[in-house]
Amino acid sequence: MATRYDTYAFKKVVDLVPHNPPVYPVGRLDKDTEGLLIMTNDGELTNQLTHPKHHAEKEYFVIASPRFEDFRLDMAIKKLSKGILITGYLTKPAQVTNVREDRSKISFNITIREGKHHQIHRMCHNVGLKVQKLVRVRIGPLKLGKMKKGEYRALKDNEIKTLINIYKHL
Repeated sequence: MATRYDTYAFKKVVDLVPHNPPVYPVGRLDKDTEGLLIMTNDGELTNQLTHPKHHAEKEYFVIASPRFEDFRLDMAIKKLSKGILITGYLTKPAQVTNVREDRSKISFNITIREGKHHQIHRMCHNVGLKVQKLVRVRIGPLKLGKMKKGEYRALKDNEIKTLINIYKHL
């Protein structure tokens, strides 16, 4: 679970990394989502990556199944690309790529520039899809790559500079 404090969580993200210096997760991953999570002790960078005005891109890999017999993938993709109404809020348009359909499963990448609570699950639900797997594969220019669940690494100097240069001017 991507949280620092949760009395009910079996294992927290901060349990996976050294405690000195203390670092904090940038954004969150809920229990139904896995993937890339940036951890830092830089408050300004955290703000630049999480504040809605900066529109930091987050890309996810989705595996889903249709919820209805008459499901139309082309219409679902079109709706996701324009924005979806979830609980009275119209999401910003998403970029949907790498769409693959195989028997009863559909997979695709979706890139969003905001982060509402369970946003991708809710967006998919509203277009007739049930998310079976959700993995964050990219935040801005940083990619998950071949890292496995629970692994971590320090950012390289050039990755830190790139992040700062991209988001300090927004």
